[in-house]
Amino acid sequence: MNKTKGILWGFVIIALGLLWGLKEANIIDRTIFFDGWWTLFIIVPCFIGLFKDKNKTFSAVGLVVGVLLLINCYYDIWMYKAFILPAVVVLVGVSVVINNLTSDKEQEYIPQGNTVYDASAPVTQSNAVYNALFAGENYRFDNGFAGGRFCATFGGIKVDVRNADIVNNCVVNVNAVFGGVDIYVPQDVRVIVKSNSAFGGTSDKSNKNLPPDAKTIFINATNIFGGTDIKSV
Repeated sequence: MNKTKGILWGFVIIALGLLWGLKEANIIDRTIFFDGWWTLFIIVPCFIGLFKDKNKTFSAVGLVVGVLLLINCYYDIWMYKAFILPAVVVLVGVSVVINNLTSDKEQEYIPQGNTVYDASAPVTQSNAVYNALFAGENYRFDNGFAGGRFCATFGGIKVDVRNADIVNNCVVNVNAVFGGVDIYVPQDVRVIVKSNSAFGGTSDKSNKNLPPDAKTIFINATNIFGGTDIKSV
């Protein structure tokens, strides 16, 4: 289902690109494009995300940004630019509050599609929370590692579990808001990622050529103007 949706979105983008090119070439009527039509690429996915995604913070922020950009095409809201930075700070504060309010709640990871992993071991949750607020933090685990929540807000976090005794099927929840999280995992550990992003993204460069019984880490990554980078070294 997710693959089908991706293909459909691809065709929609291709069609819009072709129409845009035909409009610029004066082959089709310009009136089919309204001012700020491009903001729909932000508004529509974020609006859908409010109803479908478990973590709705990035969808809400993206929707607000998209709507403001659309309004700006008809009304000059830049005159209020002095309030933009304070508004961003407020949004970041709201995100921090949400992250901490939900940090004690279990977030069930549901493998999707044809994901292969060792289902004999239960998914393991950890209530440990690691924060980087307007700073950089390095966390190296040389003993046991059972997952946790890593929140980078206007900062960065480096998570190194290459020498750790990793609990099989543990869950790592990542929130990167105007920041980044780098996760280094062993070559013999499988990483399964679920990512929700707005103006950011997740890069998974972990080893994928592993046997079915390899240890598994589930990573839920939410990126808002930020990113999560996963590497096997």
